[in-house]
Amino acid sequence: WQRQRLSNRPPPPPPQPPPTGRAGSGGLGEVGTALLGGLSHAVRGSIGGAAPPAAPAPPAAAAGGGFSELAISLHWYISLERRDPRHGPHYAAVYDALHVGLAATPAGAALRSMLRRQEALVGALSAAAQALKAAGESRPKRIARLQAMFEKDAGPLAPLRSLDAPLILPLDPTAAVVGALPERSTVFKSALSPISVTFRALLRPPAGSGGGASSSTSSDGGGGGSYAIIFKSGDDLRQDQMVLAMLRLMDSLLRAQGLDLQLTAYRVLATAPSEGMVERVAACAPL
Repeated sequence: WQRQRLSNRPPPPPPQPPPTGRAGSGGLGEVGTALLGGLSHAVRGSIGGAAPPAAPAPPAAAAGGGFSELAISLHWYISLERRDPRHGPHYAAVYDALHVGLAATPAGAALRSMLRRQEALVGALSAAAQALKAAGESRPKRIARLQAMFEKDAGPLAPLRSLDAPLILPLDPTAAVVGALPERSTVFKSALSPISVTFRALLRPPAGSGGGASSSTSSDGGGGGSYAIIFKSGDDLRQDQMVLAMLRLMDSLLRAQGLDLQLTAYRVLATAPSEGMVERVAACAPL
């Protein structure tokens, strides 16, 4: 009876073609579609052992916000993994293809310029964290030195006090910062001396979240507020990043089914094999 029932079942519908990815259609847009095609070609070439040719130039079209978030995350992931002694050449090929594709359009070139500004931000935080860790001073003195680094010509963090233009955080592509709040910067009591920096931020809700700000933010009610991060030097955060990303994914799937577990999945971004940024959750108490 079961075999007869299965034999009478109508055939499955034919597979639908993938979306064209035209700009404004809610997908990656023409830039994203062409760029990902170039990245796929680069990956296949690098796996085969031959140096892949340059990625084909994508058509001139504006990249949407979703594509910008994808490009930012992809840039930082590949930028870290290309340092791997074994698989670094493969990631380097994909990294080159990504930036060749970005440079081919005005929108991509602007995004590429912003990625360079993000690298300067991470470099300044890294220099400050390493200097404080090597100082060997008491915690109050390290906090005072950290806050003094934001003064003009006093340290690596001086350019972060006031940015020339809003900068999207590499840790959270849904938040743009316009400057730091030195008086709210601190150093945690730990052997690695992680630092905490609070930025003045322009906040927007993540796509598909139904509103609400990040867990590390406090809003002033006018579309702005603050965003606090922790920068750690001397700790590999790649495993933390993967676990928290899986937790956010599971939370979104459960929310789609009407089950809200009230989880606070903060963000983690490894920027180097032994460095990274962590979203600081506001209004929480240590265990």
